[in-house]
Amino acid sequence: MYEAISCVPSPPLLFVVDFFFAFVFLLAIEPFWSIYPTCYPIPDDSPVGEMMRATNRSIFRPGHIHMMVSADGHVPVTTHIFVAGSKYLDEDAVFGKRDSLVVDFDKHPPGKAVDGREMKKPYHSASYDFRLVPNPA
Repeated sequence: MYEAISCVPSPPLLFVVDFFFAFVFLLAIEPFWSIYPTCYPIPDDSPVGEMMRATNRSIFRPGHIHMMVSADGHVPVTTHIFVAGSKYLDEDAVFGKRDSLVVDFDKHPPGKAVDGREMKKPYHSASYDFRLVPNPA
């Protein structure tokens, strides 16, 4: 389930580094917290897996986050952003990576985060501006 984001530019994305799986989460106007995305394998026990093996392609996806973004009067977009430097970034199993969707995730030491909460462990933050096309007249 996604919540629409209705402002551009978007707020920074904040991630806790304790977890290591890509994850779909709710978007909000204010900064939101999620787990830090990392690479994972696509299922390979099907015809798709057979095809990947036959073509000698990796079954892994780089770290990424799926987004559904919409605003009144604009065409909605479903996309994802990728973690710069993520393993398998240049060999995404589903060919989804685009250079314009690769984002640096800055690492921060424990301390006060952007939203004012006190972080006891290191965390990452990222920012990405989503640009939506106005609906045709």
